[in-house]
Amino acid sequence: MERWILTGILAAASWTDLKWRAVPSWLVITAGAGGVLYTMIERRGIWYWIFWSVSSAAILIVCRATRQALGYGDGLMWSVMALYLGIWKNIRVWMMAVVFTFFFSAAVLISGKRNRKTEFPFLPFLTAAYLLELFKGG
Repeated sequence: MERWILTGILAAASWTDLKWRAVPSWLVITAGAGGVLYTMIERRGIWYWIFWSVSSAAILIVCRATRQALGYGDGLMWSVMALYLGIWKNIRVWMMAVVFTFFFSAAVLISGKRNRKTEFPFLPFLTAAYLLELFKGG
């Protein structure tokens, strides 16, 4: 069930990120509340919450330090996804998304259609990586 919920959340976030280059606050808050409820039902221990809090704070610091090269919406989606997936699977999905972004950016640069300053929304790549993870059976 949580897989379908997270798929819907990521699809909605990707669509808004593509269309408006932003993720609505209501979507992040609703998804986060659902994730907290799911995590409580799963009865994850105190160490999970500590690690989740530290990793979420770290990713938001990265967003701030890079002047939102990685946007706050992306950072907040890190937190939401970690609630549903767990920290380690979340890291794996994010690394796949970074690889997808790299190859897409390289293809765009090689084609000469854009320059190195061109920015792309990250959440569609994250959604693709998550769907690949689901397809693999993760």
